Amino acid sequence: MTQSLTVRQSASDTGIHRNSSFRWRHRFLEWISQDRPFILHGINEVAETNLLEFEKGGRNLNRKAGKRGGSATKRGVSNEQVCVLVARDHSGQTLDFVTGNGPLTKTRLSAVLKQVLDSDPLFVSNANPSYTAFVMTKASVMKSST
Repeated sequence: MTQSLTVRQSASDTGIHRNSSFRWRHRFLEWISQDRPFILHGINEVAETNLLEFEKGGRNLNRKAGKRGGSATKRGVSNEQVCVLVARDHSGQTLDFVTGNGPLTKTRLSAVLKQVLDSDPLFVSNANPSYTAFVMTKASVMKSST
């Protein structure tokens, strides 16, 4: 899978049937998606991004149907966008969370990060005030990078 071979190519390389190769590939991909770390240690870098919420395939849309993407009707970070938080420690372990619609808040940050951070982490983030408020409650060291 790391070589990006097709199902047929990987089946012929391993000497198995292409249907078995297809099933095995999906089984391994499922295992990889479940292999998430429980705790982040040491220096932790955290960043968030806001993506426009899409309801592809939904029958009951909260808006008028659109084609080929689109843009938010409100400027800046609004409830039309979903906040995705990514946390990574320096050993390479990565966790990602969907924190909900709208801007990142201290309560949302606490809900997802409190149980996955080590007891005394070094927290590296941008200058979002939510991170500062979270760190004050967590009582850890924080370095802000702008």
